[in-house]
Formats: sequence, C-alpha cells, structure tokens
Amino acid sequence: MGNDRVFPIYFDHLLLNASQVTNPSIDPLREPMELRTYLGRQTGSVGVAPVQRISPGMPPIPPPIPLETPIMFSAMSYGSISLNTCKALAMAASEAGTLWNTGEGGLHQDLYRYGKNLVVQVASGRFGVHKEYLEAGAAIEIKIGQGAKPGIGGHLPGKR
Repeated sequence: MGNDRVFPIYFDHLLLNASQVTNPSIDPLREPMELRTYLGRQTGSVGVAPVQRISPGMPPIPPPIPLETPIMFSAMSYGSISLNTCKALAMAASEAGTLWNTGEGGLHQDLYRYGKNLVVQVASGRFGVHKEYLEAGAAIEIKIGQGAKPGIGGHLPGKR
C-alpha cells in the first residue's frame, strides 16, 4: 500500500535505559544487570518458584511471567487473521521470549503448545470459554466494557 511521504522510522531511535544495580556502579564492566522484564505481582524473589500464599485463606500468588523482550504482541483474534498468521505470531513470541495474545477469537488446537508465551483473552462477546482454553496460556486477559462503533457491522461511514 505504501506512503508517498517521507516519515521517520521510530524503531531506529528507541533507547532501552537499563538501570544499574548500585548507584553509582562499583565496577561498571563486571556488575551484572538484569534486562528481563517481569509481569505480575512481586512475590519476594524473582525466578521460577512455586506458587506462594500470602497468608492462610488468601488466594495463591502465581510467580511473575518473565519477558526476554519487553514488547508484547497485541490481541488479534483467530477469526480476524488466518491460522498461519497466528502460528507465525506464536513462533515469533516463543523465539523472542515475549507474549502474544489470542484476542477474543479463541485458540486453535495446534497453538496450545505455545502456551508458555500466550495470553488468552476472555471478552463479553466470547462464547465457548472452557477450562482447557483458560489453562492454556501463561496469563488471562479479561476485556471489560467493550465499546460499540456506529455503522453497519463495525464499519464506520467513509466521512468519519
């Protein structure tokens, strides 16, 4: 489709500012730094740990989800994109160490093996949610208050 205008390439100007462990650094050449991003509540220590309980009667806190790349793929429904595209996203997220999101279209059986890098979405318009689907991913995204668009079938009139 293209664009006839010159536009900036923002990805060439991204800067990841990795904070140092001590301030100031004791030995900047040998001091270890953690570049991984974690999603979830802090459980006291970072790493692969069993589910902890804060106190008796409280629900367990799952361990945080590590992201090697601090970028997540946005939710794209299996109904809106092809199975091959879903597989490509799943493979890319697995390779890059990040997460991809099912959207509200569900999850094809072939993609369950990528569950370690998967966020399953549950929305108000999603029917057929079952236990296996919810347990397939590393996290669950609950979409609340989905907005409505004017027009026919989600299409906006041309003048808008």
